[in-house]
Amino acid sequence: SRSRGSLDPSPPSATLLRILRDMSDPLERLKTLDPRRKVDRSQYTDESMPEHPGAVLTQHVVTRGMQVGSVLGCLVFSPMQWIRGGRKEALFQTIMPRIGARGLVLGGAASGTMLLAMAAYAPRDEKKPPWTNAGVDDRAYRITKNEKIEKLNDFVAAGAAAGAVAGRAHARGIVGHTAVGMAVATLSFGFVYAGVPAIRAKWPAIKKGLEDQGVDLSFLSVAPEKS
Repeated sequence: SRSRGSLDPSPPSATLLRILRDMSDPLERLKTLDPRRKVDRSQYTDESMPEHPGAVLTQHVVTRGMQVGSVLGCLVFSPMQWIRGGRKEALFQTIMPRIGARGLVLGGAASGTMLLAMAAYAPRDEKKPPWTNAGVDDRAYRITKNEKIEKLNDFVAAGAAAGAVAGRAHARGIVGHTAVGMAVATLSFGFVYAGVPAIRAKWPAIKKGLEDQGVDLSFLSVAPEKS
């Protein structure tokens, strides 16, 4: 009789087939991210389905990683380095571009690696789309239909372009200034779509409190036009 510590009694051929199947499954899942994969839009009810969903999803994830890396590099680690260095170097012109460039590159690389790892080895979750062609198509479709993501992409793209132009003009590194532009654009997006609505919601109470303290805010009122 076999002891509890004995090996798997499966025949060698069955074990080999199981190993090959386990190896091929991650490869098949990774193929879903192929940016060259083109979908047949006739299979979907919405003709605005992205034509290359693998490219859309990959670009989205890598861009978010570059964005996060730029924000951390420019707005968190750069001021810390500036203070540690005794404020000898220019924060905005030297330190931010230098550290921001590292954050941008590392963030993009890390997010891309995580996406590949998730696509290949993430356990199946019934609450999320599977890592199949249909699942990647669904993820890409949701990204393109999310208005906030599209607006954020516009902000980040504009900031990155402005930063790249500034970096070329100052000859201090296009990548670093691109990171600074992405970080500033992210802050601008947060202020416009999160800060402004919050201020508007709380403004009546703030205004009343200021007026109760005797602050004259009549200059903020728009006088009606005379007919």
